[in-house]
Amino acid sequence: MALGLNLGFDNIFGLQFSIGNDDQRQVNIRDFTYNRFNSKDCIVLDRSLKEAKDSLAYLKAEKLNGYKMNLANQPIFIKEGLDNFRNWYNTKASSYYKQNTNVNAFFGDYLGETLLPRVIMILENTSVDSDCRNKIEQIRLDESGSLLTKQSAISESNVLPSNYKEQYLYIGLGSVVLLVGLYIIAKK
Repeated sequence: MALGLNLGFDNIFGLQFSIGNDDQRQVNIRDFTYNRFNSKDCIVLDRSLKEAKDSLAYLKAEKLNGYKMNLANQPIFIKEGLDNFRNWYNTKASSYYKQNTNVNAFFGDYLGETLLPRVIMILENTSVDSDCRNKIEQIRLDESGSLLTKQSAISESNVLPSNYKEQYLYIGLGSVVLLVGLYIIAKK
């Protein structure tokens, strides 16, 4: 049995800080989670933040359910993470872990109580530091402007033919009135 002391600093300025041996179960879950949520692109960050919050909400509901991991609305991240953890557990875990670990409960408890709240905080801080709210809003404004321009062009092209017909009708009527007027003046 390995005892480990984790100071809570996983990565500061690219340096890894930990004292003692890490619990390999936690390392597996942590590596999978950090690899899943490691992008700095604002769009991906926004999606990752939503996915992490949805996963945390699911794990809170599962905690009340005893971590059976069978609720209908299981997020893809939870399914893939649990499959990854089970695969590691079945192939690489030591016999001590296999005798003393409830896979679902350990996965759900560690991810829901420790890891995901921290990941959400990191994602939110990264989003704020990268000014993602303004970048995403600018992308939305650009897309809206482009769509509005295209729709306006389509609407205008639908209206123009009927306007041309009306224009020709008014020119024709004006010509007839002018000719009748000239005819009447010429007769007098």
